[in-house]
Amino acid sequence: MNLLNTISNSSIFISDGAMGTNLQSRGLEAGGCPESFNLLHPEIVSNIAKSFFDAGSQMVLSNTFGANRFMLKKYGYLIKFPIEHKTYNKMKCIANYKRKEEKKKIKEMIYLLDL
Repeated sequence: MNLLNTISNSSIFISDGAMGTNLQSRGLEAGGCPESFNLLHPEIVSNIAKSFFDAGSQMVLSNTFGANRFMLKKYGYLIKFPIEHKTYNKMKCIANYKRKEEKKKIKEMIYLLDL
């Protein structure tokens, strides 16, 4: 599926929403680091993404908005670039895995890495 073609050929395009709220309902403490769930609880993040697609979303953003040295430092993760790069790659691999798993069940989907 091509994102630009999908957007240009559709009058309505449905995306996901409320990842943080969903994570909190599954154990993330208020003010906690949402991105930590990608590595500590990948099945939870994957299930949330699946629920968005099941509800009709055509596009789901990965849970990586704050996956950078500035935001992770805020949560107490002391990350230097090489480790940050590895963390980014792990999160990217998780996103790719989830995309492959979801493609088995859903014909058309868009999964975007959010940074």
